[in-house]
Amino acid sequence: MRTYCAAVALLLALQFPTGALAVSCPAEHARYVQAGRTGATAALVGAGRDGTAASDLLLIVKPKSRAYRFRFQQANGYGGISLEPIYPAGQPLEMPGIRFIPYRADLTEIADAPRSGGRPPRVIVLPDFGATLWYDAAVLGGPNERDSMPRSAFVLSGCDRKLRRGKASR
Repeated sequence: MRTYCAAVALLLALQFPTGALAVSCPAEHARYVQAGRTGATAALVGAGRDGTAASDLLLIVKPKSRAYRFRFQQANGYGGISLEPIYPAGQPLEMPGIRFIPYRADLTEIADAPRSGGRPPRVIVLPDFGATLWYDAAVLGGPNERDSMPRSAFVLSGCDRKLRRGKASR
């Protein structure tokens, strides 16, 4: 059992970027890749006027074909963090109920949405995003065409100081 636990710990350590990246990179410049070589990426960027009381950042998720922009919402109490999609024109859509679950390097959950200047989450899980893309993509502001995306976690992969408010560089 100890050997198994040590092997799992080693694999996790190799999977995630070094701790220095998370400490030196402010959240508004964090870039993520989805585990499993799906080609999907995510980025945290400054929200400008699209910010909320929960966060002054946006999350941009790029599955395969297009980018989806979200602002953060957070319920009081035990509600957790959810994502609200934004139309390209900046007008919010109805809330599809996409959960945002951020984790630290030790895989403990972070209770609050990320904010500018803070440490970025090491791992992000969006358990409802793939199902929303498949069953109701139009609610995310895109075409109502089915798109598939696995539920794999997004892992912090870099710090892009060129990220501008509301736009993720390639």
